[in-house]
Amino acid sequence: MRSAWIVLIFLATAFLASAREEAVAPPDLLDFVTTAHRASRELIQTSHCRVKFEIMARVGNPERAVTQSCRSESWHSSTAIRVKAVEGDQALEYLWADSVSKAIVTRNVNGMKEVAATRNAFSNRYSHRGDAWLRGLLVVNRPGTGKYMPFEELVQEASKTIRVEKQAVDGMEMIIVKLVPRPD
Repeated sequence: MRSAWIVLIFLATAFLASAREEAVAPPDLLDFVTTAHRASRELIQTSHCRVKFEIMARVGNPERAVTQSCRSESWHSSTAIRVKAVEGDQALEYLWADSVSKAIVTRNVNGMKEVAATRNAFSNRYSHRGDAWLRGLLVVNRPGTGKYMPFEELVQEASKTIRVEKQAVDGMEMIIVKLVPRPD
């Protein structure tokens, strides 16, 4: 079975809404979305964000509902990322700079505090789900992987673009892009 990636891009900022008001044909629409997405990221030189979310997942056999929660604080610059996150009973402090990630994880097990530390070569700066750039769709996940990348890289990795169209969904203007992944 051949799968396809569907990427929803929300055009919510004044910059994007005012950038182009005339109707855009699909090839130009994809260029518009790619350029706007890149410009949105490049305009942010540094950031400090707080994120809090819950995810309801169905796991196991028989299937059961599990709620996962995360709250985090993240700092971004052009050369580094720092994320402090709490997920369940586990606390993480993560730093990425110069293609090296460093992390300290703390958790309580049977009333005892456990601490682990890692240092890894890691070329991709986006790795923690509490990172505001992942949650804000400034970078997107390549489906079926743990890899996050800018939207334009996802478009480049696709073998084919099936659909690019504007739609209003619940009163919000969106651009829907459907891509076919390259076979691995």
